[in-house]
Amino acid sequence: MTTYADPGAKAPRPRRPVDEKPPRKKNTRKPEKGPKRPPDPSWAKWCMIVGSIVMVISGGIVIVPKALTAWFTKDLNFQTIVPGDAQQTSIEGPINMLLLGMDQRSGDEAEGAIRADSIIIVHIPSSHDKVYLISIPRDSQVKIPDYPKTGFVGFTTKINAAFAAGAQKNDQPDPSPEGRARGAELTIMTINGLIPGGLKFNGALILNYEGFLSILSVLGGSHECGAADLAECPSALDADVDMNTARA
Repeated sequence: MTTYADPGAKAPRPRRPVDEKPPRKKNTRKPEKGPKRPPDPSWAKWCMIVGSIVMVISGGIVIVPKALTAWFTKDLNFQTIVPGDAQQTSIEGPINMLLLGMDQRSGDEAEGAIRADSIIIVHIPSSHDKVYLISIPRDSQVKIPDYPKTGFVGFTTKINAAFAAGAQKNDQPDPSPEGRARGAELTIMTINGLIPGGLKFNGALILNYEGFLSILSVLGGSHECGAADLAECPSALDADVDMNTARA
């Protein structure tokens, strides 16, 4: 049988398999827009700006002093020289510091002991609004306790000898950091023997004459006023002042 196709007729639509699902129609609907968000108020923006500035300043207040302190003290030798029973780590209440000026000499002026001729207790009350400096005369007669670390047997003598009894090794002056630490420890023990109940110290500072002259140089000298008939008053001591004048 011969079949003739009509040129003008449309091609038959192909059949879809039985198990094939019909294609989904595309959703041509545009999503509905919600209400327009109002702009942030200007006060909120200013609060964010001010808050950021405060955070930066607060961080600087904390970090900058620590960085400066680390830079200024990088050449200092730090040691634990306060005896354990006299240590105080908290600064919430009163603060006590001990300042010791060593009489350490070299050359022809060298002596057989390193004494602490300047003994000053720095006391800051719990209110932290004042500073008191209590100087203990170096010739004060006190009872220096036994100090087994150097084999020293205690007796009554001048208080400046307490540092010398600690800062020795094999019966010779010991200017090493360890020797100075022992001298400060025995000095604190001697001071606490004078005060009922003793004192708690947050720290101690040991300074020799070279360090004193360095501080004097940084400060630009020292001004003193003597008798009224002096040509100049006040007069200035420059950084090259000799030891005897500095001690006076």
